[in-house]
Amino acid sequence: IRRVLLTIPLLFGVSVLTYGIMHMAPGDPGAMMMDPNISMEDRQAFIESYGLDDPVPVQYVRWLGHVITGDFGNSLVYQGVPVMELILDRLPNTLLLMVVSSIWCLFRGCNTQLLVRACFNNVPFSSTGLVSFRWC
Repeated sequence: IRRVLLTIPLLFGVSVLTYGIMHMAPGDPGAMMMDPNISMEDRQAFIESYGLDDPVPVQYVRWLGHVITGDFGNSLVYQGVPVMELILDRLPNTLLLMVVSSIWCLFRGCNTQLLVRACFNNVPFSSTGLVSFRWC
């Protein structure tokens, strides 16, 4: 339980750092989403509608609230498709790849450690084997 509770400030720190780096990146997020030939009035209305004229801490709190509730917005690449829908479409293949690669790494790691212990049965290799065999 203690480790789980320690992940909360860690995730908060990572989110602050990530948001800060993304906000300091060159370019204007509003310019990426709108037609470059629109008028200044339309541009300003667009920026206000997305809250890009608010201070950075206000934008961060709004973004964090959306992320916590699972609202990742709409994709810029796929023209308005919700990001959560795109993530869920790719989740089964991602999980399959994760399971297969974990099994493969476990199999290869245990076999490699058995080979090392069989060929080089001395103290340095045996001590490293204790760490590897703990996971087998």
